[in-house]
Amino acid sequence: MDTTQIILALITMVCTITTAWFGYSQKVFERKAEAEIERKAAEADKRRKEDILRAEQEKSRRRRHSALIYGELGDLRGDYDACRVYIAQPHPMGDIEKVSIYYEVKRKGVESMRNHIQQLALADIPKFGKELADNGYLHYRCIDEVRDDVAHTLMHAAGTKQLFIVRLLDKNDDWCGSLFVEYTRKSKVDATRLRQHMEKVAKDIHLILPEYKE
Repeated sequence: MDTTQIILALITMVCTITTAWFGYSQKVFERKAEAEIERKAAEADKRRKEDILRAEQEKSRRRRHSALIYGELGDLRGDYDACRVYIAQPHPMGDIEKVSIYYEVKRKGVESMRNHIQQLALADIPKFGKELADNGYLHYRCIDEVRDDVAHTLMHAAGTKQLFIVRLLDKNDDWCGSLFVEYTRKSKVDATRLRQHMEKVAKDIHLILPEYKE
């Protein structure tokens, strides 16, 4: 075998080895790419399942807390023969602009205050909104003591005669709601005892009260 043949054989061998190497490298790359795709898909599926689990846990927690809150409101209404008991919640938290009612229990035949206070802009009730935010306890012996014109009109339209209010604070001591007990008729309720019970309810529920979602 002459030199030329040897060189050609070497070139052929090098080309064969190179082709084989590149083929092997391509397969390794493809396997790594497939493994990476499978890993990312598995991670995405895991995150999706974790998100679903968290959402279900949050729903379960909210249902459990809501049951407790409704139970407290129902006991309060029944123990003091109130006409309406509800929680007015400011929202959105951190940049409060409105107030709405989600939790409410009432005597049969009494109009729901929820129909009157939904997405109510605090700018429309500036005096009343400030009183709710600034005072731990309020007692209006008659509706005419409500100095805010819009709030007075809403209460009057709903038949409110007398109302008691206790403020709820969140874990940062920010206003997160107001517990209302209302009467649409004359009542000789023991105001001191009622206040004490309302403050106990506020203490029991203020940390489990879900944020109002629009």
